Amino acid sequence: MVSRLSGSAITFRELAAGASVALLPAWWILAAVLLVAPFPALSAEQPAPPAPAAVTPAPAKPAASRKKVATWQIGQLRVLSPGTFKKLPEGRFTEGYTVTAPARAVGDVPFADGTFTMTLGSFTPDKDMPKQPTGSWYVKGAWRLVRTGSKVPAGARHSPEALAGQLVAKLPLDPVTGKGGWIVTLRTPKGATFGELKNVAGTLTVNEKLDGSLFLQMEEDVSRNSQ
Repeated sequence: MVSRLSGSAITFRELAAGASVALLPAWWILAAVLLVAPFPALSAEQPAPPAPAAVTPAPAKPAASRKKVATWQIGQLRVLSPGTFKKLPEGRFTEGYTVTAPARAVGDVPFADGTFTMTLGSFTPDKDMPKQPTGSWYVKGAWRLVRTGSKVPAGARHSPEALAGQLVAKLPLDPVTGKGGWIVTLRTPKGATFGELKNVAGTLTVNEKLDGSLFLQMEEDVSRNSQ
């Protein structure tokens, strides 16, 4: 089929070939532009976060208390009251037995010299009892160590010039009437303070001559001295 346009005869095959030749340069130009143009970065580089400020550690707090050990030599015990003896259905019981003795310090102690006093009761069962089998004396009582020359009232429990608390023991002999050495455990009420001292506990050791030694461990409050 032949078409006439502007006096020229062009076949469809020639038209198609001419169109392809005309279009090829445009595609090549587009491809070249795409290849030359820089591609955007997949992820933009972010600025580094600022370094955290240095943290200055808080100064260590000084210890609020320190442990101490104190020893007193106890002179010969002197009886202030023989107490009262009772024969009970369960066994034999003595109460109100009170003794005292001078106390002389050995080493670094809260006060150098004082007077030690204790009042105790002892019980021995005639038959086995819960946690109290026969053959032993079960001792309970109170103790007090007062600085020499102090005028601390007898009932005072919170004084820097006195230490006071309870005593307990399980002994093979009666400390009231028996002969021989014995040891009792001393402690103070929970939370009780004596000036700058607290948590006082220890032992009293008595020999056959009725003198001995008082050994106490305690904590001293040092927070006031560190302020």
